[in-house]
Amino acid sequence: MCEQAARYCRAGVQRLLRKPPPALRGLDGLLRWVVARMGDKAVAERELLNPGAAAAQRKGTSVILDVSDDGKLSLEEFQAFFSDGTLNEEELEKLFHTIDSDNTNNVDTKELCDYFADHMGDYEDVLASLETLNLSILKAMDYTKRVYESGSNVDQFVTRFLLKETANQTQSLLSSVESAVDAIDEQTNPARSAAPPA
Repeated sequence: MCEQAARYCRAGVQRLLRKPPPALRGLDGLLRWVVARMGDKAVAERELLNPGAAAAQRKGTSVILDVSDDGKLSLEEFQAFFSDGTLNEEELEKLFHTIDSDNTNNVDTKELCDYFADHMGDYEDVLASLETLNLSILKAMDYTKRVYESGSNVDQFVTRFLLKETANQTQSLLSSVESAVDAIDEQTNPARSAAPPA
């Protein structure tokens, strides 16, 4: 139901702007997943309805809470999910067992949150800000729908301007992050291809 509401909201906003959504280049590994989760209205609504659960988690880790339907990943699921060409299969398996602190042969969301929280550095603030931004945008989308349906021409004009500017600023931030990912990929791929053949 929440997913359907999110699709309805996105479709309504796209109609308001009368242009298709921008084509986004794919992001690798965790970054791709984080961006997808930030757009998940079900995650945001859970955080709005149950803020105490988010407070129990370290800031910036709520994006990890919905990593799978059952809250855990087997080794195969972990490798498929986190495979981005940086770590080979053996390295991913070693990382899996490092994160699987209770040795259940499954990595659960608490273990993932603990692991990534310990390695976030400055990304902790970034991801916490994205959590807040996601909730703010969803709230603004509800406002946009109400104003656009019943507002005056001036109200609609102002709302369209604010919505377009939000989209432009968000796209600009995403472009900067994608540039960083591209730069890292360029540094990583030549190093792997420069290795002598076996």
